Amino acid sequence: MMNNDTVTIYKKTIVAGVESWVKTVVHGVQWSDHVDKTTTTGRVSRKPYATITFFVSADLFDLKNFGEEDIIVKGECNAVVSTTKGSRPADVVEANVESGFITSVNDNTNRTNLKNIKVVISRG
Repeated sequence: MMNNDTVTIYKKTIVAGVESWVKTVVHGVQWSDHVDKTTTTGRVSRKPYATITFFVSADLFDLKNFGEEDIIVKGECNAVVSTTKGSRPADVVEANVESGFITSVNDNTNRTNLKNIKVVISRG
């Protein structure tokens, strides 16, 4: 396997008015860290983010329908995400340095070669 990164996806669902997060561990992805730097009025600001490439031929994880509280953590994460203080999505992201909220999804599964889904997460 060329890509040996592992991620844990927490996707929010609401069933009968009850919020919960479905946890999915995915092996064989590519994690890449990035930083955007901008200068405003003489100050440099940094915006860290990461891209995760899922090498799949279809959106198996329903990533295109992401919500503002869906998160990805690098590695296998044992956290249980809920609405309880200390286990909210923001708490899990804060506790895991390599994690973030899903901000965009680019579906490239319609390509002839190298079918993939690229996800961007904000990291701070």
